[in-house]
Amino acid sequence: MPDDYEDEPPELFQPLSPGDYARFYALEMGAYADDVAFYRHFLGRREAILELGCGDGRLARRLTALGHTVIGVDNSLAMLRLAGRAPGFVAVAMDMRRLAFAAAPFSVAIIAHNTVNLLADEDEVRQTLRACRAVLRPTGKLLLQLFKPDEPPPERRLQFTIMDLPEGGKVVKEIIREYPPSGETMRFVERYKYRPDQQNGGRFANYQQEMTLLAWKPERWRRLFVATGWARPFLFSG
Repeated sequence: MPDDYEDEPPELFQPLSPGDYARFYALEMGAYADDVAFYRHFLGRREAILELGCGDGRLARRLTALGHTVIGVDNSLAMLRLAGRAPGFVAVAMDMRRLAFAAAPFSVAIIAHNTVNLLADEDEVRQTLRACRAVLRPTGKLLLQLFKPDEPPPERRLQFTIMDLPEGGKVVKEIIREYPPSGETMRFVERYKYRPDQQNGGRFANYQQEMTLLAWKPERWRRLFVATGWARPFLFSG
């Protein structure tokens, strides 16, 4: 961190590039494995898995290590470059709303870490759910993590974490959550205060990106699963 407050840059934020986002995501989430047990519970011994929104391969490489065959798809080339460094699974550039596989080769599809909540609207969610059905075998399963909105939704919530940089220094990540009056979405702002070791020539910088998450209640999701042909959909939190 800066030696004193005079070293801090102005509280201005520049857009976060895809490359920097991939780098910070890997720094924050690289060691995260808390969700692996959930997916493992629903998997057989040797599954053919499609992971939609695989990012840098955090989950895919762990599932591969368990003996499964995994193909990951993502629309971020920066994330896919990181995923390509992890051995054992294939990662390809593809839009999860329009999956381009010739047959139905997969026994399981996974959409982890609230990725489906980043879709723009109900039409895109329907597209994605139908695309998943088309690439799954008749007995295939879809496993996904959905964002659960706060009840009641607060007007604004701020949280932060501090991460060590491999090259020395810190990154302070701030998250701002705001719910608009409709309650159907959540505004999600990620701010990264990049504070590398200045003795190695690092320059301080502030980055920001803003996203909108679908903040639907479980019953709406359940209706969408039924409407897109999924048998016995169930939702739970734990």
